[in-house]
This record gives sequence, C-alpha cells and structure tokens, in this order.
Amino acid sequence: MTAPTALALLVAAASLLAAQQPVTPSGAGSGESREAGNYLVSNSFEAGYRGRTAGGDADLYRAAVNYGAGARLFAGTVRVAGLEGRGAVDEFVVRTSGAPGEPYQSHSIRVEKDGVFRYELRYRLHQYRNRLPALWSGERGLRTERSDQAQLLTLRPGTRFEFQLGYDRNRRSGPAFGSEAVADGFAGFDRQSFLRFLTDLRQRTDTYRGGLSARVAGLAVTVMHAADLYDERAVSADAAHLPTLAGNVQPVEALVRSEPFRGRTPVTTLALRTAKERSVGFTARLVHSGGYRNSRLLENVTVADPASSASTVRDTLVSGGGRRRQGSGEFTAVILPSSRWTVTNTSAFHNTRIDGQVAFLETGLYDNEFLAVEHLAVRRLSNAAEVTFRPVRQVGLFGAHRYSTRRVRSSEGLRFGDFGFGLDLAEVDNAVHATAAGVRWMPLPGIRASADLEVGRADRPLAPTAEREFRNESLRARWRGREWSAGSFWKRRSNDNPTELLAFSSKSAAWGLSGSWLRPGWGLAIDASYALLSLDVAAGILNLFDFGTPDQPDRGRSAYRSRIHNAQLGLQWNARDGVTLALAYSLTKDVGAGRGDIEAVERDGFSLTDAALLSSLPMSYHSPSGRLSVRVAKSVTWNLGWQHYAYAERFRGRRGFRAHVGYSSLALSF
Repeated sequence: MTAPTALALLVAAASLLAAQQPVTPSGAGSGESREAGNYLVSNSFEAGYRGRTAGGDADLYRAAVNYGAGARLFAGTVRVAGLEGRGAVDEFVVRTSGAPGEPYQSHSIRVEKDGVFRYELRYRLHQYRNRLPALWSGERGLRTERSDQAQLLTLRPGTRFEFQLGYDRNRRSGPAFGSEAVADGFAGFDRQSFLRFLTDLRQRTDTYRGGLSARVAGLAVTVMHAADLYDERAVSADAAHLPTLAGNVQPVEALVRSEPFRGRTPVTTLALRTAKERSVGFTARLVHSGGYRNSRLLENVTVADPASSASTVRDTLVSGGGRRRQGSGEFTAVILPSSRWTVTNTSAFHNTRIDGQVAFLETGLYDNEFLAVEHLAVRRLSNAAEVTFRPVRQVGLFGAHRYSTRRVRSSEGLRFGDFGFGLDLAEVDNAVHATAAGVRWMPLPGIRASADLEVGRADRPLAPTAEREFRNESLRARWRGREWSAGSFWKRRSNDNPTELLAFSSKSAAWGLSGSWLRPGWGLAIDASYALLSLDVAAGILNLFDFGTPDQPDRGRSAYRSRIHNAQLGLQWNARDGVTLALAYSLTKDVGAGRGDIEAVERDGFSLTDAALLSSLPMSYHSPSGRLSVRVAKSVTWNLGWQHYAYAERFRGRRGFRAHVGYSSLALSF
C-alpha cells in the first residue's frame, strides 16, 4: 500500500467516526471495489439534512425519540481487502452510524490478518433524558450519557490454539435531580416535606479479560479470566430553588451529599465441548466469581428553625460493605441413538454466598445509630431431560421433565447502642417440578405447525410472586408459497400462588396473525401483522401496622390489567428505473382496564370494597413513515424520508407528544 493510499484510508476512517444514522435509513450498500496497490477498496457514505418539528410534552419526547435537526453525515462504510495475502492485512472494515451531538451512535472497526491476528473495536453511545412527572410529580429526572466500548484482540484466529485479550469500558455521566422524604420532624425539619437535590452522576465499569481457546483430541476447550472494576461517584447539592410542581419542598440553608460506591468482581470460566457432531456429545461449563462492594453515604443538612431563630444541623453517615462468592456449572449430554431419536440431559448447580454489614449514624437534635450484619447463602440444583422422536419425516414429538431445588439460608443481627438482637440461621427449601410436551407437524410442503404444553408446580415458593402452580401453552402455524406467506401464533401463561395472606395470580395471553406478498417481477413486497397481548396480575394487600376493623379491613386486592394491540404494515416497491418507494405504519395501543374489571377481580375471592387498587396505563403510539430513493447516477442515490411520532398516555392526567422528523440525503458509493 502506498503512503497516499494509507493516509486516505486513515482520513476516511476518522470521518466515519463522526457519522450519524438517519431516522429512516436508506440502506445504501458498499460501492464497487477498485484496486489500490495490493488491496481492493470500496466506500459508501450518506450525508444530508434532518429537520424536526415537535409539540406537546418536550420531556416525554426526549425520553422516547430525542432526534434533533441539522446537517448530518448519516452513515458510512470503508472496506479494504487484501489481494491473495499480499498486503499487510487481509481485511480492514470501518462502519458507522450516528455522530457527536446526536442521541444514538454506533461505530466499529475490524482488522484481520488470516491466521495471525484479528482486532475488533465496537463503540456505542446513548444519550438519555427522563423527567416524567406521571410517576414522580417531576421530582426525579436524568439527563445522562452512556457510552460502552469493547475491544478484542485474537491471536492465531482459526487455528487450533487461539489467544484472546479484551477490554470493555462502560461510562455513564450527567446531571440528575431527586428527592428524599424527611424522616423525623424536629426543630426546622418538617416531616410532611421532602428534600430536593441536584446530583452530578459519574459511573464507570472497566473489564479486563484474557483467555485461551484450543481444539485438542476432538474437544474444544476455552479458559477465560476477567476482572470487573466498578466505581461510582455521585455528589449532590440543594435544588430547592429550582422550579417544582410540589409545594412541600423543605427549605434548607445548606445541603451536601456524596455517595461513593466501589467494587471488584473477578470471574473465571472454563468451558468444554465435543468439537464435532457425534452419536454422543457433551458440553460443560464451570464459572467462579468473587469480589466485594463498598458503599458510603455522607449527608449534611442545615435548616433554619423559626422557633429559636437558630440553625439545626443533621449529619448522616451510612457505611456498608459486602463480599460475595459465587460458583455455577452445567453439564449437557446429547445422545443420538438413531436418526429418529435425540436424548438430551442437562444438570446444573448454582451456589452464592454473601456476607455484609452496614453501619448507620445520625447526629442532630436526636442521635441514632445501629449496626446490621447479614449472611445469605443460596444453593440451586437442577436437572432437565428431553427426548425427541420423529416417527415419520413429517412429524416430530418431544417430551421433557425439569426439576430444580433451591435452598436459602440466612442469618442477621442488629444492634442499637448497647441493645442488640439477632436471628439465628434460618433455612428454607423449595422444589419445582415441570413436565413439557410438544408436537411438530409438516402436513404438506410449505406448511409447518407446532404445539407445546408445560405444567409445573412448586412446593414452597420463596416469594409471593414466585411460580407455584404454573402452566404454559403455545400454538404456531406457518404457510409459505411462491409469492404468498402467512403465519399465526397463540400463547398463554398462568401462575397462581395462593398463599393465605397474599394470594398472587398472573395470567397473560398473546395471539397474532401475519402475512406477506412478494412479486419479484414487479419489485413489490407487502408485509402486515397484528397481535393482541393481554396481562392480568392480582395480589393481596396486607397492612402490617393496622389490623383493620370490620368497616376497614386490613387486607385488600391490587390488580393490574393491560390489553395491548399492535399492528404493522409495510410496503416496498423497487422500480426498474432506479426508484425505490418504502411506506410503513406502526400502531401500539394499550386500552388498559375497562368496564367489568372490578367484578372480575372480585370473582377471584377478594372484595375490592373500600380496599381496591385497580391500575393500568392506557396509551397509544402510532408512527407512519415513508422513504423515496432515486438513483441519479451509477453510484449516487438521492433519498427523501419522513416519519411521524404520536404518543399519548393516561395515568395521572393526559400527556403526550407529536413530532415530524424528515430528512434529505445523498448516498455515494465508490
């Protein structure tokens, strides 16, 4: 490769890292390759202008879409391939979408020399805003930027012995604001108010890993060790002076708050499997991890006391730390006694031990302090056996049995000054049995159908919402012809955990239809689909601090209902003169809870009178879009795109937004 060619490639790669993805990409591919020294080079770029108009709730738009306006380099690709191994590398590829200043970015670089090395770099960035007063009355918000980068260097790729070195980096930073209730009312502190503070958020995770992959004696072996380093630094200050929707913000003279959090997790993985398909094969994996987490909360609040014309200071210190040891493993054996039979068995274990303590100290008009120590151990053993049988080519049958047992041991101690108490080691066991069966059927060429059923039961669930009596069912059918294809599906899941105090029930169902028509001679393709997803969840509510009266019972019923309709429609027409037209429409609508829902919940055996909580989130989101692409020259395409966003929800009042986003661009390939 000549020096000018190398310089041009570096300049092209740097320009690609400043590119940005359009709302509706044109999908322009790489251009025709041309020789440059010992290489074949191809490039493609798409640049243009994006416009945007938006109305309604600006915070909601930023949290959901967040596209802006301006000149953009939408996407690009540079690919360099060596000619018959004569170059320094055999492949060099740079791909990008997104640019600085835009909310979504993705970039990647790949360099490879066959049998010598392969280097891969991936970078993604996501800018996120969230200030949703529907749930928090506007008293919590984020404007953060998250970036993650992954690098992997493989030595001797494709050979019997491969060595890997990797580094991953994850960053999250930006301003945030939140609120905190005033726990005790004394002096100038009002228990009916809350503190409000601004936070400078800084989170980072660095992962270093290295390992070896080898193929020896018909086996594939992988050994990998990694170390995760986590560090979080959040420093907060008073935000009572900022605009608020609430009228009970605690006024303060000074507020300082910091929350450092650090940890380290080493992970070692050993994997083993048969390298080739045989009548008997297996895979095995062992994972061990340890590590620690240390956290601290320091808070200093100064409040004016109108009664004494003095200031009241409250200092709070919370310090905690924990250590974790975790091990897991699984072994899967596959037996193929004949072409009609397949037997699979997977045995696994998981063991976790956590030991930690936390210290609390508060000084002010009243002093509080305590020390808590806790030990938690969880052990899980499981086995799953599955048999598949094909009596004829058109029919496949399978059956499975799954079993797992979990044991949880815990102990804790708590000390307030000179007084303390503890809970001795307690142990809880839970076993889950599940049986599954299914059938696969191909009655005619192009037609496939399947049916699955799973029934399970747990003897002692560890949580009110855990699975106890559950059932999963599904049906699926698919037909494919020369130009037409159609499909349908139906699924239903249910779980009942009828405990004496808090009876939990969850039922979900989904069904849908899809179809497509493809006419290659006309360059026309049409796709359409519809799905209905329903969810009903109900649980008991128990007030532990108020045992109630006959008129006001201590327990009630909480229910959540969702009915989501989703429809998709797409059309693409590729004209012979280089014109492409693409139209699409998407609708998602949750009608929430309707009439008769309270009666349905009461039929479950719980009265909602004077103790009802029936919730849902009615919403609608529809988005039509269109794109026109015209080839104006052999390697130049003009694109015109538009997309409309319309969102509305009803939770605490009505909220929503509408936005039009359009762009015009030129795609060049050379």
